[in-house]
Amino acid sequence: MKTENKEDIIHNTFKQANAFVDLVMKGEYQHNNLISKIPLATNCVFACELYLKVLLLYYGDDVSQMKKYNHNLKKMFFSLPKEVQNRLSIWLKTFTLIRLDTFLEEVKDSFINLRYNSIEQKIKEFDLKNVADFMFKLQHETSMLLVGYDIYEYLYGKKKEM
Repeated sequence: MKTENKEDIIHNTFKQANAFVDLVMKGEYQHNNLISKIPLATNCVFACELYLKVLLLYYGDDVSQMKKYNHNLKKMFFSLPKEVQNRLSIWLKTFTLIRLDTFLEEVKDSFINLRYNSIEQKIKEFDLKNVADFMFKLQHETSMLLVGYDIYEYLYGKKKEM
């Protein structure tokens, strides 16, 4: 059995994250009912997690280190290089008008809560728009690093809107 090298893992993880974005973009979900919102939110959060892992691997983490994050978006984010944190933080504050530390605290365990617990109160409190915006920003960031252009615009031929 052939083991993948780090570059292959980065690109395969990037493709997997894009597949979750594709599920979101298919528009199969109704945003107004709780049952439809759970899979949409789960896919958004998991895409964020995968993009963050791509960035972590790209900037030096080893594959074996990925388990220590345990789906925690906040831990992953604050393990990125400061320059990347700053770039994403400025974007988040400018375009979503929320503070990064507040946002990451709110969504840090969302994948586990949404995927395994489906906690009704948590999903009602979940700000899907902010998470989707963050997902698209992470997709842009990873796209520019790995392929040199925004994969979203290439795949969908339009600007991101959620």
